[in-house]
Amino acid sequence: PERTASAIAPVIVPRGGSVLSGTQKEPSVRLGPDKVYRVTNRYIIPENAELLIEEGTSLAFGAGAGLIVQGKLVVSGSETKRVLFAGESTGRELWDGIKIFGYKGSVISCAKFSGAKVAVELSKAGVSIANAEFVGNGKALHTSGHYGKGSTLENCLIANNTEGVTFHHAALDFRNCSILDNEKGGVVGSYYGDIKLVDCEVSGNGKGIVDGGYDGSAAAHGCAIFNNREFDVDCRSSKAGDFTGNWWGEKTTEILKREGDGVKLPNIKGNFVNIADFLIARPSDCGAKLSVSGLERGVIVEKE
Repeated sequence: PERTASAIAPVIVPRGGSVLSGTQKEPSVRLGPDKVYRVTNRYIIPENAELLIEEGTSLAFGAGAGLIVQGKLVVSGSETKRVLFAGESTGRELWDGIKIFGYKGSVISCAKFSGAKVAVELSKAGVSIANAEFVGNGKALHTSGHYGKGSTLENCLIANNTEGVTFHHAALDFRNCSILDNEKGGVVGSYYGDIKLVDCEVSGNGKGIVDGGYDGSAAAHGCAIFNNREFDVDCRSSKAGDFTGNWWGEKTTEILKREGDGVKLPNIKGNFVNIADFLIARPSDCGAKLSVSGLERGVIVEKE
């Protein structure tokens, strides 16, 4: 997709508008469509409760505010009316983000996140995320906890965050995602974890892809993995990294064509990494199919 750095249009928060704070009392609450809400502190969705957010809805978070999801969160934006999660303009401090606990079937579709410390944080939780943009956050996504139902990200843009995705003892499946220009790293593990990327682009990050080490697994197929500053891949697990059938950028591809896929490459580190059947051209169908915009840090949400 084309990368542009156009500013995200401000969202006007009306004076006296709807405010979310404290613990949700009703078993089910629906926000929107096409409405703006201010979140002034932590808003907690307790167990056995659900929060439904409809298309075109904007949530403006004060510094340190966020959503705590102990129950179920369903975000149902559309391609023309995304749900926006952003920090309001009372300062440049980051809002906390969304923290989801446990496996309750939370789903996020067609949303944009900006200006959060950690936009989405999962604790012993799995979530399905599709057609979402994570731009200008401290960290886009962090997941940790014991193995169970993993998380899936499909057709997502993760760009221009300080950190992209980090994981600890968790499972992640990426399909048609663009993980671009994140300062510290694209997809980085710290302990165990199973990750798989299919038809994704991982480029311009500090580090590209780092497995979790120990007995975790890492795989990527049909991806474009190139031009990450420190390295493209680092596999530290006792299991071999399965990185067959990917494109590694023009310079690396020329080396591979000349010397074969057994050559030692400085941008591919760690234990054995299988890069057999490398692609000689960038696959045309990899990466997110989104209209990429607003790659500047933060979304300014103004009051009238």
